[in-house]
Amino acid sequence: MVHRMGDATVQFAIRNGTRYHEVPKVGPAELNKLIPEYAHDPKESLAWARESLFAISHDSRLTKAEKDERLDRYLDAYLSLTLKLDHVAFPPNREGEINKGVPDYLPDGFVDMGGQAMRYAPHRDREMIKVDKAGIFKKYRPRLKNLFSHDFSGDSSHDKKSKMLNYLAQTVAYDLPHVGDIELGGDMVKLHELPDGVCRHQALTFQVLAQAMGLKTRLLKVNVSQNGNSFGRHAANMARIDGEWYVVDVSISDHVERDGKKIWAPGVLKVDRPPRKDEPITYKGKQNSGLEVEYEAHDSMFWFIDKPTQT
Repeated sequence: MVHRMGDATVQFAIRNGTRYHEVPKVGPAELNKLIPEYAHDPKESLAWARESLFAISHDSRLTKAEKDERLDRYLDAYLSLTLKLDHVAFPPNREGEINKGVPDYLPDGFVDMGGQAMRYAPHRDREMIKVDKAGIFKKYRPRLKNLFSHDFSGDSSHDKKSKMLNYLAQTVAYDLPHVGDIELGGDMVKLHELPDGVCRHQALTFQVLAQAMGLKTRLLKVNVSQNGNSFGRHAANMARIDGEWYVVDVSISDHVERDGKKIWAPGVLKVDRPPRKDEPITYKGKQNSGLEVEYEAHDSMFWFIDKPTQT
């Protein structure tokens, strides 16, 4: 890959008289240099690696087969490095331990149950959700590869990020379709193992995939209303594109016109900014389809777990 200073790091191996490119291994010294930077800003610290991935598909010196083979190796190396850094910079919780809040960056092993903060199944009305990135990366790897191999030349920075967000939202909507309700009780579930889910599963999955592409996103927990009808608690995401903030809602389908046809699109609403800590804020507006939506944020900068019900 190309490191931060722009110098190429390449290794070769000769097998049966043929020279092969090999992805260089990250040694302890290199890893230790990355850890503090990664812990401080994980979304930015691997930007150079993502640029290397994007550059492969535009390298005129490579044949199509060479591009595909190299992209496979580099993508595997990138995802493996992300997991390794996650485990060092953000050690996973003990099995069954829940998190009280969700930071902007979701590390591997994060556990959130989306309901009452009680650890034991008989006393919980909702499941615990574990973010198993290895499983998520494996399930959605073809989708990530497709994005890294896409030609965004000619697109503005805003258009490129918008297209990536829309593609990932559609990916989650199709590969983890929304169901009206889900009965999981107090069990522990892994996102990549669910055949379908509800808003909290979609929002968490979307966040992991958006992070892998280097997009500025975060989780948002709200009360949602559509055309004046309240649907209660809801999970969505926020995205920052070139200084502008948007609510991106995978669970609420919208429609846009393309080539004279209406196609599915995620619910997207432009907003001024994300909520500040301990500040109630309401986002209200119309989507492309004309649907009136209102998001009332009842958590501040984090997705906090509800307090246990008092008995």
